[in-house]
Amino acid sequence: MSELKRILRTSNFDELRHFTMDRNVPPALEVEIGESFVAETEDCFLGILRDNPDRLYPRDAMPYSARVPACMNPLCGSVYVNGVEAGDVLVVEIEKIDGC
Repeated sequence: MSELKRILRTSNFDELRHFTMDRNVPPALEVEIGESFVAETEDCFLGILRDNPDRLYPRDAMPYSARVPACMNPLCGSVYVNGVEAGDVLVVEIEKIDGC
């Protein structure tokens, strides 16, 4: 079995565009119909609470929540699926979720 394609968490965040859906943002990954892949995501606070358990919400989330629009709930992707056309319906199966 070949290695799965991946969207790495470290390469997918820290830019405002990853908090909004925008057709002008290029896909982070290109896959074939039926192809499995790994999407590493971040929690809604970009890991600031996970990285330091002594941090408190909402005080320590201010660098992110004070921005307009607020930089919370980051997106992972987008993923371009070859062969899909406008109007097609995609079914996505989540095969596995690993905690941090």
